[in-house]
Amino acid sequence: MGNTSKNTTANPGKVLNDFLTRHEVDQNARPGESREEAEKRLMAERQKQSVKQGEKQEWLDTVDRMPVWKNGFSALPHGLVRSAVFSSANHTTTSQRRYHLNTVLSVIGPGEIRYTGQELRQDDKHLLLALTDLMRREHGNKPLVDSEAFSVTTNASKLFKVMGWLRNARSYKRLRDSLSRLNATEMLVVSNAAAAMADQKGRGFSIIQDYDFEPRSLTVRMPHTYFKALATGFTLVNMAVFESLPVGFARWLHTYVCSHKDQKKISLTALINHAGLSAPTNSTELAKRRQTIRQAITELVRAGVLRNGGIDKTDRFFYQRTPDALKAPATIAKARAEREAQEARELQEQAEADKKRFEQVEADWRAAEEAAEHPPEMPVKDADHIERRTE
Repeated sequence: MGNTSKNTTANPGKVLNDFLTRHEVDQNARPGESREEAEKRLMAERQKQSVKQGEKQEWLDTVDRMPVWKNGFSALPHGLVRSAVFSSANHTTTSQRRYHLNTVLSVIGPGEIRYTGQELRQDDKHLLLALTDLMRREHGNKPLVDSEAFSVTTNASKLFKVMGWLRNARSYKRLRDSLSRLNATEMLVVSNAAAAMADQKGRGFSIIQDYDFEPRSLTVRMPHTYFKALATGFTLVNMAVFESLPVGFARWLHTYVCSHKDQKKISLTALINHAGLSAPTNSTELAKRRQTIRQAITELVRAGVLRNGGIDKTDRFFYQRTPDALKAPATIAKARAEREAQEARELQEQAEADKKRFEQVEADWRAAEEAAEHPPEMPVKDADHIERRTE
C-alpha cells in the first residue's frame, strides 16, 4: 500500500486508461471506494457522457444552421421576395398603409401566405435586410433549434449609418415605427412550396419576436422560424446596389430579379399584383404602370443588375440579368472597370482601323484623279495598228 501511495504522489498524472489519470481517480473516489471501484465507476460515467455527446453531435449535424454570406450582402427568404409581403411603395407614399387581417397575399409559384398586420413597404424591407445581416455576423452557422430566438444588440446610430439614413428625429421615428410594424405581424405559410417560408405545423410567426429600444441601445430578437426559412432558400441582396436605387418599385424589382435563376417572362398583371400595386382601372393608369416598370428597368441596367429588360407586345415583363448581379460590390466594380477598359480598347482599335481605311480610300482616290488628269501615252505599235485599221 505504501508503494502505491508513493507512486501516486510521484506521478499523479499517470494515465490508467484512455479517459482517466490516476490523479483523477484519487480525486473523484468516494469515501470507502477502492481505486479499482472508483476507476470502473468513472469509466462508465465518462463513456455514458461520450455517447450522449456523440448523439448530440449527430443530431446537430442534421439540423439547419444559420446561413452565412459575404460582407456587403444581406438576404431574405425567397417567400418574402416572391410575394406581396413587402409592397413596392416607400415611406414617402402619401396613401395610408393598408391593414391586412388574415389576407392571402399574391405569391409567385405554388403555395400560400396569409398575413395579418399593417402593410409593409420598402423601408421596412431595408430595415429587415440590415437586421438580418447583423444576425448573420453574430450567429452565422449556429444550429437552428426549435423555440430558440436569436438576438442582436446595436443602436440607432449604427443602423442609420448602415442603411444610409440621416441621423435626425424623423429617422428615429421612422425606425421605431418600422420596428413596431415588423413586430406586430403574423405570417402563416400554408405550403412549403411558398418559397422556403414553410412551417410544417402551420404555425404563424412574427418577423421580429420582440425588441428593446433604449436611448443608447437597441436589442432585437427574431424567431428561429424566420432563419429556418433562410436556411431552406434565400435571395442574396447586394446592399450597395440596393441602396443606390430609388426607393420604391426599383428596389422591389431588384430583389425580385435576383431571386429567379430561370428569368422567365411574367404577365404585367401578375407583376403588378406581386408588387402590391393597385390594379389599373383604365388605360391611363395602365400606361403609368408601364412607365414605372420601364423606369425601374433603366435603373437596374444602370446599376449593372440587368443587361436588358422591357415589356413585350403581349404585355409580359422580360429581363436578362448580368453575370455580376449577385457578386460582391468590389467584384462588380472590378468587372465593370475591366469591361469599360475592354470597350475602350475595342473603340480605339476600331478608330485606328477606320483611319487606315480612310487613308487607303483617300490614296486610291488621289491616284485615280491623277490618272484621269494625265492619261498614259499610247505605245507606238498600238497607234500604228489603229491608224491602219481606220484607213
